[in-house]
Amino acid sequence: MKTKYPSMFGLLVALMLVASFVVPANVAAPAPVQADPDVLRWSIVDTPDSVPPDTLFKEIGPALMGTGSEVMDLEVASDGLTMYAIVNWQLSNGNLRGLAAGLFGAAMFAAMWPTNQDGGLLMKSGTGGWIWSVLITQNLGNAGGIGPMWDVAVAPDDPNFIAVITSNNATGTVWPGQLWVSDDAGTSWDSTFIENFVPATDYLSCVDISPDYGGHRDIAVGTRDGTGYGLAKVWTIVVPGFGNWLDQTNPATGDINATWNPAPAGLNGDIFDIEFSPTYVGDATLTVAGASANTALPAAPAGNGCFWRTGVRDLDQNTTDWGAPVWVSDPGTATTYSATCNECVGMVIELPSDFSGQAASLRRAYISIDDGGGANAVLRLLAHPMGQTSESGIFRIDDTTVY
Repeated sequence: MKTKYPSMFGLLVALMLVASFVVPANVAAPAPVQADPDVLRWSIVDTPDSVPPDTLFKEIGPALMGTGSEVMDLEVASDGLTMYAIVNWQLSNGNLRGLAAGLFGAAMFAAMWPTNQDGGLLMKSGTGGWIWSVLITQNLGNAGGIGPMWDVAVAPDDPNFIAVITSNNATGTVWPGQLWVSDDAGTSWDSTFIENFVPATDYLSCVDISPDYGGHRDIAVGTRDGTGYGLAKVWTIVVPGFGNWLDQTNPATGDINATWNPAPAGLNGDIFDIEFSPTYVGDATLTVAGASANTALPAAPAGNGCFWRTGVRDLDQNTTDWGAPVWVSDPGTATTYSATCNECVGMVIELPSDFSGQAASLRRAYISIDDGGGANAVLRLLAHPMGQTSESGIFRIDDTTVY
């Protein structure tokens, strides 16, 4: 199976920078959508492996991670100092396994990593990235979590409230199947038992946490099935309480108005990223990015490839009313093609701080796509008028218009 969890750190940082510069001067009177937006200017930001080695891994030493380790995910909390990272841990290296067992203790290491597959180690910094600790992973292991870790999210208004996707402790599989939550910055952990609701054939692909609203917040998870032909699903739960997870794509549960998969075509595929609106308390909007399973070439302008869509939530009922998908592809060509879910490696959403899912002029987003070159690169080369073999890139969406 083609693994779809490479490092997206570079694109993620770039998107965070872009999103921070697109807030209009007067939110009360937003500027209209522009047909020809200004050219974006980019600057380079150092990633953890491009700064001195005593920064990211000062506590445990860079040798523990192995040569070529990647930052798989990075979350910066609202205080600007608290950071959470998932870093590739090369346990296939026998020397590193020995170091890891010494760090965690042989018994805990064996319990948390039943296989020696390379994968994510959860780390925390409270110093803006200068010093990092693995104590957060030890606490997760004590609670019953199992590695590798796959994705981490932090609440936008609470640096201490975090969620992490781990491997499935019930089966010992190395694929992402459980979700653990901490409200004290990783000192203690609780399982959300999502594995009791998600089909055994599905993997957890992404997670996000909403802002607090009246003492509650929502957690959302997207799934894929690992074959490239999944039935894209979005699961949500309201906390505190950890009630039942509801499938927001199923009319019998969360998709109360049957807006996710309208007849006749349906929307099969995988979910690659999920993000709550930064103004969630006001607009109650959840956004998702995914790719459909349709593999026709060349792609139709609609109904095929990478998509972005928004859904307005009923916060009392834990249900979602979905808008139509916006199909994300290069708008500058006569023949549109976008990577399908069996080609797409990853997608990342970033929303401007004034985003609103209920106002067309504020329904703006940036989407990055990594298609890994594409399984159908040769066919795409023939179909694309400019001879382009990849649809990887960063796209701007203004409501339904893609740039």
